[in-house]
Amino acid sequence: DPFNFLKREIKLREKNNLPPFERFISIIISSNNEKNLYPESIKLKLFLDKKLKAKILGPVNSPIYKIRGKYRNRILIRAVKSYKVQDFLSSALKEIKLLPGIKLTVDVDPINFN
Repeated sequence: DPFNFLKREIKLREKNNLPPFERFISIIISSNNEKNLYPESIKLKLFLDKKLKAKILGPVNSPIYKIRGKYRNRILIRAVKSYKVQDFLSSALKEIKLLPGIKLTVDVDPINFN
């Protein structure tokens, strides 16, 4: 029964602070230089820790670590729903200086039941 499944899923998500009850933002850091990737990922994590009122998880290797010659790490940001994390993140990312060849891709969790 899909309705019972959805009810259970919403309760589970609320209990565990998962979307839509908390905001998740994934940042993929990619580079064709594997040696520079992890240090720059750590630099970004430490920077975000200082700038955002959110839990910063990672960096870890992305599930698909290498695509088209680019190595990839991932950082996950978890923030309470009332915190405008996207606005603060957008502003913060304009301030950080990463090495040339480092690319960031930001993906905001698209789940929203409200």
